[in-house]
Amino acid sequence: MANKSVRSFNLPSKGLLYDGAIPDGLVKCHLWDTDIEEIFSSGYGSAASLITEVLNRCLFELPFDSRNLLIGDRYYAFMRLRAESYGSSYTFPFKCTNCNFKFKKTIDLLEDLETITLPDDAKEPFNVFLEDLGKTVQFRLLRGYDEEDIDNYLEKFYQKKVEFGSKHKAQESNRKKKRNPLYKRRLAKHIVGVEGVEYDFDQSLELIQEMTGFDSMTFKRAINNIEPRLDINLTIECPRCEFDNETVLPFTQDLISPR
Repeated sequence: MANKSVRSFNLPSKGLLYDGAIPDGLVKCHLWDTDIEEIFSSGYGSAASLITEVLNRCLFELPFDSRNLLIGDRYYAFMRLRAESYGSSYTFPFKCTNCNFKFKKTIDLLEDLETITLPDDAKEPFNVFLEDLGKTVQFRLLRGYDEEDIDNYLEKFYQKKVEFGSKHKAQESNRKKKRNPLYKRRLAKHIVGVEGVEYDFDQSLELIQEMTGFDSMTFKRAINNIEPRLDINLTIECPRCEFDNETVLPFTQDLISPR
């Protein structure tokens, strides 16, 4: 078998939260090949499981399973692998929210999307003072295993909702209630303590459930301000009406398997 092409790049975390296991966040990778394309074509599991499968196959000399990478590092590595394997150009269909004009937009995944990195002094746990609570909360950033756990919870959640043997009915019923069963759970996974007192997940979830809107906003902003990632927020100008559309990068089949 021919040697696979090798690339290297730095993760947006700079490796700062891995206890020195990934100096400077530098990782080496093999490019995507037909084995990876085969995984994409099979509709392999959840998005988190797909990313784990791809990273475990493509990243080498990684000192641990890719599930232990920060979520922001995982998505960045996934997108970087795509750009290194097929080129960084990505074209997708878009419709202006102002005049409904449909057109195609092309961006450069590496040049047009900002990479947000961790501050050099970053150290877990992080602290945020919540005004209404009147206390300082300690929190961490989520890893790939957190995301897979959330996906597994969602699957079990819908299984419990199944009535008369119809999962479709359970999903439709849940959507009509307009509730996201993962929203509070994901936030709770970040919390590790309050005022230096360690919290388990049940305590963290209870805190989230009782949190005021203002404290919730403060908490989410604190996470967003520190989390390393590839920023997928975009401003797309309509070629017809020149309106600036604020949106996020759409994920189409051409992103992972360009034609």
